[in-house]
Amino acid sequence: AGVRGYNPTGVVIHNDAGSNGANAGFYNNWLPNHNPENGFAHVYIASDGRLQASDFSNMAWHCANSYGNANYASWEVCQSEGDLNQFLRNEQAVLDDVAKYMKQWGLTPNRDTVKLHQELSATSCPRRSVEVHGGTLESCRSYFITELNKRLTGQTSGTVAVNNTQTNTELEDDDLMKFTYTNGDKTTYYFNGEKVIALSHPDQLAIVRKTYKETTGKDLKNFDWKGSPINIRFMQANGIDKP
Repeated sequence: AGVRGYNPTGVVIHNDAGSNGANAGFYNNWLPNHNPENGFAHVYIASDGRLQASDFSNMAWHCANSYGNANYASWEVCQSEGDLNQFLRNEQAVLDDVAKYMKQWGLTPNRDTVKLHQELSATSCPRRSVEVHGGTLESCRSYFITELNKRLTGQTSGTVAVNNTQTNTELEDDDLMKFTYTNGDKTTYYFNGEKVIALSHPDQLAIVRKTYKETTGKDLKNFDWKGSPINIRFMQANGIDKP
């Protein structure tokens, strides 16, 4: 893809859409026989370790977007369609690695420097990360930004860095505006502050609760509603007395 000639100006975290067998060893053997123009990332991280497929001084064909390919460093969270727990461990290792290099390049994690593949071209990538971190592009990107800031600043859960300052405002809003509920149809729904998402698998609910707990230090509220009007439900969720 060519030499960049300067440090990356941002990062893209991908999901490889691979099974449990799609580990770093697999990609080490597969990539040399793969047409690079069909796509490759700088780094692949899986259960067996880390593969640096290309130096960060080079560009990479990783996001089907000329600006992104030229300017952003790229990581693949491998085995993304395999075992959920292994995928999540791989994702944490990727976030550790991304934070290391963002610090080296003097980049602050924010919406300008942390991108998802689906922002840059027509794709569902990183599909599983989006699925387990709120179900939307924005919720997943916000999770990545929060986690990267925690790593770069040494902050504990419950504090978020915004433009190099510490604030609890966003997490206080989370306490009011994010919750789960059931309404009698045996499905749990998650309101992420913007939209309602049906959690079709118990693992999704477990991940949402775990992520919320780690980020805010609090348990995610859950409500069991049976036939209440939606306005009453919302007031209950936010601790607002009836008028």
